[in-house]
Amino acid sequence: MERRLSEPRPEYLVLGLLKPGPDHGYRLYQTFERHLGTVWHLSQPQFYATLKRLAAKGWIAESPRAETSGRQNYALTEAGEQRFMQWLASDCVSSARVIRLEFISRLFFADFLGAPPSGQLVRSQIIAVQNEIIKHHGLLSRLPPSDKYNAMSLDFRLSQLTALQNWLGSL
Repeated sequence: MERRLSEPRPEYLVLGLLKPGPDHGYRLYQTFERHLGTVWHLSQPQFYATLKRLAAKGWIAESPRAETSGRQNYALTEAGEQRFMQWLASDCVSSARVIRLEFISRLFFADFLGAPPSGQLVRSQIIAVQNEIIKHHGLLSRLPPSDKYNAMSLDFRLSQLTALQNWLGSL
């Protein structure tokens, strides 16, 4: 079963790193570590396993290992490029975890690849968070006074969303 696009998954990072052109796994991993290594916690074996999964899906193509270096090169396929661009342009989600992982990654790729404009991504994310705040205020206002624990949960979520909104406004 295919997961939703909004679920954080490292496959899109690898696809984006291959968008400029073919490269070998180790250099891809180095680029990932340099730019997104503190955003995502992905070991080198996990990174290589991701490459294998993408090849099995047909989203990247493996070339034969180079005789001189022994390195495996990878290239983005048309299906992989379409999937990456679909992820890059997909609707924003207001989960703090998704924002920390995917939103920041999308901003990186907007700069790394030159599209879509990062300002547009930020505005879209702010709107998504504002809509969630409105929704949660509505839910909270409809709770009876005796529903203490559901109110606490909604209040906690509103605090998170407000902090996200403030952070996004500072970008």
